[in-house]
Amino acid sequence: MTSTRFAILTVFALSACDVGTFGMSTGGGDDGIDPTVCGDRETATSSPAMPAFHNHTAPVIAGNMTNQGQGCIAANCHLGGQLGPSAPEYQFAGTLFADAAQTMPQTGAHIRVKDSTGKVIEAITDMFGNFSFPAGSSASPFPGQTSAAVCPSTGSAAGAGVSMMSTAIQAGGGNCNSAGTCHGSPLVSGMTALYLISQ
Repeated sequence: MTSTRFAILTVFALSACDVGTFGMSTGGGDDGIDPTVCGDRETATSSPAMPAFHNHTAPVIAGNMTNQGQGCIAANCHLGGQLGPSAPEYQFAGTLFADAAQTMPQTGAHIRVKDSTGKVIEAITDMFGNFSFPAGSSASPFPGQTSAAVCPSTGSAAGAGVSMMSTAIQAGGGNCNSAGTCHGSPLVSGMTALYLISQ
């Protein structure tokens, strides 16, 4: 049986950055996207395609040019009203890992948010596991139900299946890697870093 764990670490930069959009958004009220159904692992040539990664001009950690695993809905980066130079505003953003130690990215995975109206928006992780939803992707994002999916769950191209976040994301929760809250570092008591892993 495939054991799955789901990891969304929102990307939160504490210094200026010049970035592009890591993911893509789709959907409408009746868009046909079911957050409980698996999605095939995407590649650079699939449709939808895995997005290109983006190097930041001012990475939070030296050598981590994509800010993988860092939060980025913060002042002087992707926070509305306090954007960094040429940085777009994000509604949700993060990094999906394939291991609990957060050393391997989960690439080409489907990240889905079902908003309070039932609209489902989707982003695809890039080769570093990063994803984003541009501001305005959902007019009513909270509370939101989130899932991650990588399929098929067996065979040579095995993924991890589908994993739903156990609780709804509440207002302000699009940046769930902020320090001391939810899945940020340091972790709140009882919380863990999130990841989607296949075994």
